Amino acid sequence: MKNQKATYIKRVVEMFAKGRYSQTTEACVARWLTNGNDSQAKEKSLDDLWAESLFEEDGETAPQISYRQWLRQNAGAQHPDEDAKTLRRTARHLRIWQSAAACLLVAIGVMGTLMLTQRPARATMVQTYCAAGDTREIILPDGTEVLLNGSTTIVYPERFDSRDREVVLIGEANFKVAKDEAHPFIVKSDGVNVTALGTEFNVKAYPGNSTVESTLLEGKVKVNYGKDRAGELILAPSEQLIYDRTTNTASILRPHLNNVTAWQRGELIFDNATLAEILCELETRFPRDFIYNASSLPTDRYSFRFRKGMPIEEVMGIVSDVVGDLNVNITDTTCRVQCHRS
Repeated sequence: MKNQKATYIKRVVEMFAKGRYSQTTEACVARWLTNGNDSQAKEKSLDDLWAESLFEEDGETAPQISYRQWLRQNAGAQHPDEDAKTLRRTARHLRIWQSAAACLLVAIGVMGTLMLTQRPARATMVQTYCAAGDTREIILPDGTEVLLNGSTTIVYPERFDSRDREVVLIGEANFKVAKDEAHPFIVKSDGVNVTALGTEFNVKAYPGNSTVESTLLEGKVKVNYGKDRAGELILAPSEQLIYDRTTNTASILRPHLNNVTAWQRGELIFDNATLAEILCELETRFPRDFIYNASSLPTDRYSFRFRKGMPIEEVMGIVSDVVGDLNVNITDTTCRVQCHRS
């Protein structure tokens, strides 16, 4: 029976990826995003989709389009105010993650439809987006304080009805969790689940990065990572777990917390980062498309510290001077970077 159910969930995901569900079915999705039933099977389907998406060509996929439609159509959801150009840019940046999230949503929704009929009241979902270059503060229904970094999406229910308080994060956010020992607080991102009771922590899980970072500032958290979330580590204050999605490995570091929280103060700090990692981070801080060939960039590592409010032209000028052999062309909508190093 267990294998049959896992197979069924996987089939649901595959059917949705091909756009074979109606708008009525998609409306059931949001209410079950945070349900903990069959979580391993759902997360396995999500992980499989992530792996398969790595081989997709650029451009919008059916799941991506369906996910964006859900964001617009789901009753009671909050949507970002974006023009069409910004929406297309954001959709492309989050293509893999949004496709995975869409499939997870529908898998949960369809599996839970029968149980929904037994509940007199149903919690709708809230989707909140923070645009590149901005930060945004929100208060979750339980009183948890969340600060979103640029190019970040969080999905959560308008009220926490289930045993666990679960949210989905695409991007980076700082959480100050309201204490409730009877209802664990769980942040789900690709490859990593972070569980806390009453604590403050930072999660960084951008689709363009190969790693997911979970940093504990205060309290205590449990981090489950990897396929089926089989890996588990308990973090102490000031510890950071880095999970590599490509190698399925995890390590614990003790970073400078001021560097981890620099984005909350509007600062940009890079510590021993590659140029590709730097450009990926800059794309979350400036509302532009960064166009470059990652394979042509140098693999050397650099450290930079940029003050709050520094314009993109000044930031890229310093990066270009340090790296050398870079041609940078900046417009109102793009930042094109070419490396001439042989």
